[in-house]
Amino acid sequence: PMIARYGVAGAAWATNIAAALGCAAALALLPRRGVRIAFAPPSVRALRRIASIGAPLASSGLLFSTVYVALGRALSSLSPAYLAALGVGHRIEAMAYTMCEGFAVGTATVVGQWSGAQRPARARAAAGSAARVAVLSILPVLLLVALCAPAAVRLFARDTVVVTAAVSYLRIVAAVFPLMAVEAVYEGALTGVQQTLPVLVVGGVGKLVR
Repeated sequence: PMIARYGVAGAAWATNIAAALGCAAALALLPRRGVRIAFAPPSVRALRRIASIGAPLASSGLLFSTVYVALGRALSSLSPAYLAALGVGHRIEAMAYTMCEGFAVGTATVVGQWSGAQRPARARAAAGSAARVAVLSILPVLLLVALCAPAAVRLFARDTVVVTAAVSYLRIVAAVFPLMAVEAVYEGALTGVQQTLPVLVVGGVGKLVR
């Protein structure tokens, strides 16, 4: 309703409200999990540790966004239809991306637990198993996107140029879904052992090549 009434501003408000409700729900559930939140002055040592782990991940995300801003400008200079096609492609590609992010978070958790227990061999085995499961899980999505791309794109656009470009984009991108799954899993594994600088280096090179 907010989007229908207020347009883009309504979408922004709806997003903020959903995030606020999610935050409130998480804060309410934490005590049930035995997590007590104490409001105290921050520890400089802890902040430095958080920054050393989080800064490479944040930089990788910033680079990801910057690359797509530049890509959007390049496409719009060729034709607005190509920019629209990229947007449609991203909406459909998000199915695979969301799956990969789920595997990344799960891998980070399991690998982090084994690493904390001083069992590096089990941590490596867990990462390898997660990579195999992720690849097998993404294959049906690959086939679905490759085979049903025209019908899926027409749910969002009718312009012939947009549809043609978006279908081409999806079929090319779908071919590398398994590689995206492996990348996500091992990024999660590295995050789980608090080695996030390789994530920035490897991911940064890949994003720039893209």
